[in-house]
Amino acid sequence: MKKFHHLFALPLLTTLSLLNFRCTVFSPVGEALTGAYEYTVSYFNSYYNASRAFSDAEDEIHTATQAARGKSFHAKRVFVVSAAAKQKLTVVIDKCSSILSFHPPSSLVDDALLLIGKSYYYQGEYLKAERKFQELVEQYPTSPLILESKLWRSRTLERLNRQEDAVSLLTTLVAEAEIEGEDNIAGDAHLLLAGLYEAKEERERAIGHYRRVTELGVHDDTMVDALVGAGDLFFSSGQFEKASEEFEKVTDYASNLNV
Repeated sequence: MKKFHHLFALPLLTTLSLLNFRCTVFSPVGEALTGAYEYTVSYFNSYYNASRAFSDAEDEIHTATQAARGKSFHAKRVFVVSAAAKQKLTVVIDKCSSILSFHPPSSLVDDALLLIGKSYYYQGEYLKAERKFQELVEQYPTSPLILESKLWRSRTLERLNRQEDAVSLLTTLVAEAEIEGEDNIAGDAHLLLAGLYEAKEERERAIGHYRRVTELGVHDDTMVDALVGAGDLFFSSGQFEKASEEFEKVTDYASNLNV
């Protein structure tokens, strides 16, 4: 996600404050500039507050999810979303919807769409989430958020039981992400593909995608999920030595996850 940098915000607001001062002196031109100042401040405040609320909610969700997972490496990840987190996500949706309604030409509309989609996803509103991710891809094809949006759309397709659509999108995504050097996105996409193939009982293809995750420079929680996934498949097929090798590697990354 693109970031709103506070260091840039201060000079901007200082400049706009000076403009506001001059506006009060040179009316009616001043009135127009004052309106532009208020518009800009409102726009950036809406995005900043939405982004902050989403980060807080996501942190709470991941903390609760990790606590529910406990010390069992074999526990499948299911997001735990509290009522407080859901309320924050509703705030995100409201503020970002305001950006879409009143600031359509802005450079942060794609950010707003992505935040709305993610918020709907965590709230379990998968149809609404999928529409927002698709809207971002279709309306802003040059956005730097395209790959991330495709990843999240793949997640919603899986939740909507559209597995074949998810596999098709992810197959394209892993190639795009690896070419662009987006290893974390590629790793998450391979992890999703592994889970989808595992559900289809295509064991070898699933293991292949789990193994690819471990070859990429991905974050620790994704690495742990991939190692555990591969280990479980080896164990269930009676390949106990290979399973043991995968599970032993988990401790190299799990220490950073407080599990």
